[in-house]
Amino acid sequence: MMIVRIIISAGLLAVSAAVYLDTRKGKQVTKYSIWVLFGMGVGALLTTSLIGHGTATGYVYATLIDFIHNVVASLWIGGVFYLAFAVSPVLKQLRNKEAYLSLISIVIPRFSILVVASLGVVAITGPFLLYILENNLSLTLVSTYGKILIIKLLLAAAMISIGAYTQLVIHKKASNLLRTAVKTNGTSTISSVESLSFNITKIEAIIGMALLASVAVLTNSGTPGNEFPIQQDAIPHVFAMTPLGNVDNNVFTDTKTVDGNKVMMTLSPFGLGIDNFTVTFLDPSMKQLDMKSVELVPTQTDKGISLQNVEMQKISNGSFTANVPFSIGGNWEIGVNGFQSQANSIEIATTYDFYLKPALNQLSFNLTEYHMPQNASLPLYPVYDKNREIVWVGDSAIGSGRIFGFDLTSHKYTEHKLSGVNIVTWMALDSDGMIWYVDPINKNSRPL
Repeated sequence: MMIVRIIISAGLLAVSAAVYLDTRKGKQVTKYSIWVLFGMGVGALLTTSLIGHGTATGYVYATLIDFIHNVVASLWIGGVFYLAFAVSPVLKQLRNKEAYLSLISIVIPRFSILVVASLGVVAITGPFLLYILENNLSLTLVSTYGKILIIKLLLAAAMISIGAYTQLVIHKKASNLLRTAVKTNGTSTISSVESLSFNITKIEAIIGMALLASVAVLTNSGTPGNEFPIQQDAIPHVFAMTPLGNVDNNVFTDTKTVDGNKVMMTLSPFGLGIDNFTVTFLDPSMKQLDMKSVELVPTQTDKGISLQNVEMQKISNGSFTANVPFSIGGNWEIGVNGFQSQANSIEIATTYDFYLKPALNQLSFNLTEYHMPQNASLPLYPVYDKNREIVWVGDSAIGSGRIFGFDLTSHKYTEHKLSGVNIVTWMALDSDGMIWYVDPINKNSRPL
């Protein structure tokens, strides 16, 4: 791919030189030449993505996102270069300053449309690509990659601010001068707008060069995970939205690095119920370590519930398995403590984080209806009696004067008629187990 990149870059330089020489001779640039330059430029950007961090992840969509990000950013920054070093010098040579105002009043809004559309795409593809490369924001911020990324974002923010100033201030001034058609001392006023527009576009282009330099450094540097292969597990994963592991065909896999050794965990099936854990310990040469015993420490972090430690069964020298029941979904932390067979060897310990959720077929419940003995009743305020396992509910139908008791064991209703009571609404249990109820029509409350 590097060879292809060199060939395309050399061809791009040759075609550009040929077009430049033709323009020096007074020839017009043909559409064919423009499309050749554009196609070769897109090809060069494609090679950048094919040797970039996105491709290293092994996901095709990561390469595609990186390519789209590069193309759109190139259109934006390349457009700024074109305005600064091609359009502005030509416009500045115009003797009719009102014509200059007319042209920049047209150019600025049209270019702003391209910029806004480009920023929208960049704002989506950039963070998404970073999330694919490294979703631990804490690790990113402490790495060299993260520091260069911050510089890149600050430079991009500066370019956006200058573009906004050009659109909101310079374009407004040019439009106002053009509408009022200033004649008296108008030349000096127009000249100041012209000079401001020219200089600020050059400044934006220079910042764009610095932005491209930061992109070049990012492209040729390692990701945060590569910079801290051993410390990766030690840095808190406080900003992560999902675990670092992968879920494929209902199997969760994740690998951690501890003192240069690899600890690989597989969880299947990944969901509520009985899950099988397999943990394998590998040395730096990817050979299994000789482990004596391994234990799992499961913790439900949302509710702070810790399960009993699980001793794993040995499959081979460095591979162990165990079944663990999960009845609660949410965020789980699984601690793995491995003890080596070699005397005086250190313990290998690490943790895995994942979000466990039930499958759709596990989201079910049974609903049983028990009909009231009186169809005309209006039971509105039930009270649960824990000691007697009864649900009490008053009848709020006019003139009913009764309370029903539903036995949760026998699933039968018992009707209690109340003398001198019209309807029963609010009810409550006191500390002695006595039921108090309110009859709002007769304006009294009584115990049952």
